[in-house]
Amino acid sequence: MKLRRVSIALLNIILCVSISACSLTNQDKPVYAVSDDNATQICYQGTTYQISATSLESDELGGWIGIIKEAVVLDKDLNNLKQEKLGTSLNDTVNAIKKDPPANAYLIVPFQNVYAVKDSDHKDTIAIGISNNYFYKAVAISKGSENIASIDVTQAKGISFIDGQS
Repeated sequence: MKLRRVSIALLNIILCVSISACSLTNQDKPVYAVSDDNATQICYQGTTYQISATSLESDELGGWIGIIKEAVVLDKDLNNLKQEKLGTSLNDTVNAIKKDPPANAYLIVPFQNVYAVKDSDHKDTIAIGISNNYFYKAVAISKGSENIASIDVTQAKGISFIDGQS
C-alpha cells in the first residue's frame, strides 16, 4: 500500500515536470511576428521574410527555430483586422474567433511555428507552419528581392474561412 502511494506520487511529479518542460521549451524559442501591414510577411530581429507559395513537406524541414502562435483575421482585401494569440488548442481559438469575428472578417490564418529548411541558411530561408500541418517556404527580403511571389493565403492549406464565406 505504501509502495503504491509512493508510485502514484512519483508519477504525478514526473507528469508535472514533463508538462512544465514543454511550456519552458516553448518559451525558450524566439518569437517571430506577422507583419501588421502584410499577413504574407513574417518579421524577426529586423529581417522580414516573404512567405512564398512554395509548400514544403515535413522531411524538408530542419529544426524547430521559433514560434509565431498567432491567429490572424483578414478581410477580403487581405487587410489584417485582428491578431490573437493561439491558446493551447488551435481549434478552440479559431472557433472562438468565428463565434465573434470582427466586422468584414473573411478568413483566419493560424500561424504556428517556424522551422529551418534543410540545406538552407535560416537567415535567408525559413519554413512557416500554418495549422502546424502545412509548411510554406519564406525568403528574407533584401534590397532588390522585393519581387518574391507571395503566398495566396486564400489558397493556403490550413486556413479557416469565416462561416458562410468562400
